[in-house]
Amino acid sequence: MTELREMAQDFLTEACSMLPEHAFAVRLWDGTTVSPEGFTPRFTLVLRHPEIMAKFMASSDWRVLGEAYLRDEVDIEGDMEHVYPVAEFLQEKFGTDADEVASGDLDPFASADPQAHTKERDAEAIEYHYDQGNEAFAKILDDTQNYSSACFYADDGDLRQAQLNKMERVCRKIGLRDGDRILDIGCGWGAVLSYVSERYRATINGVTISKAQAEFCRARLAKEGVEGRASVEICDYRDIDEAAPYDKIISLGMVEHVGVKNLPVYFAKAFKLLRPGGLFALQGVSSSVSEATTEAIEFTNSYLFPDADMPYLAQYIQAASEAGFEVRDVENLREHYAWTHRAWRRNLEANEEAVVAAIGRERYRALRVLYSYSTHYFLKIKCSVYQFVLWKPDGDRPADLPLRREL
Repeated sequence: MTELREMAQDFLTEACSMLPEHAFAVRLWDGTTVSPEGFTPRFTLVLRHPEIMAKFMASSDWRVLGEAYLRDEVDIEGDMEHVYPVAEFLQEKFGTDADEVASGDLDPFASADPQAHTKERDAEAIEYHYDQGNEAFAKILDDTQNYSSACFYADDGDLRQAQLNKMERVCRKIGLRDGDRILDIGCGWGAVLSYVSERYRATINGVTISKAQAEFCRARLAKEGVEGRASVEICDYRDIDEAAPYDKIISLGMVEHVGVKNLPVYFAKAFKLLRPGGLFALQGVSSSVSEATTEAIEFTNSYLFPDADMPYLAQYIQAASEAGFEVRDVENLREHYAWTHRAWRRNLEANEEAVVAAIGRERYRALRVLYSYSTHYFLKIKCSVYQFVLWKPDGDRPADLPLRREL
């Protein structure tokens, strides 16, 4: 045991000297706390049993580290955003070669369909993340119930106001007006449906493949008394009825579930759904070109966002253009999504007891990883989030847009 304590002390000293802004303390399985000399710890790494040291030395692969946290073999007390540079330090020191191991008592995403982004498997993936419980997400999100990047006008701004900013920006970018017929692809818990129906004399139809979200939306629209102008249906984007074209399409934070291979299908469908001269506001996460793949790491796919894909910016633009759209505007909101995830994590932690009661300790911890991990990597420019304005040409007629964006 003395040897293990010395190993923990040596690791702590080395890591904190290399990463002083992410200094941390270690609490051992016997309750002893080892603190860094000369540094103020940003978090405490709690090791529940001595074997965990050897486990991390054998491999510090993201799945090994993440599953240890989900199992409560380790805990993080304090600011979890500072964990990830330390995890990367572990990976550089000990490597990431991991044996294939069973998940055991954990609950990773699993599907009988081996092919990602079929209609059947997409429905399963969405159910795994979004249908955990409306009560839990109500504690995590602000009362607009937006689940995509907000738009802050100050980096310490209020999340609710930032989400209102985002929706107003989107509506103004596409010139939304009274009388428009609008489609919201991936409407979530109805934030855009509610916002548009409250502020415009327009009609808006939302689609989702989450049963829990659809149930919430219907109750929300009924409570707000806007059922005559706003509606929601459970429908895969590939099956949306094309009989009556829309003036505007909005899709915020849904395209990550489409998959790079299906981007041409997604944009071709949106093109068919719009009338000539119609406008499409899209918001989606994108991998930095420095990343080797657009696919999420194995741990993320297993426990956080199954089958999530973050296309490169060029892939979005190419697929939209090949479908027939003209790309009229692209705006990067990378820092805003970092701050949004930070706000969600703080809400999650502040409501830990209620969220755990709703979805269990394992899912609570998975979300804590997702939101803190996302904040860290958006700030590190590993990924970004873009808002696009796409126009469906109408012969020789000019686009119904201002000459410049005044936002």
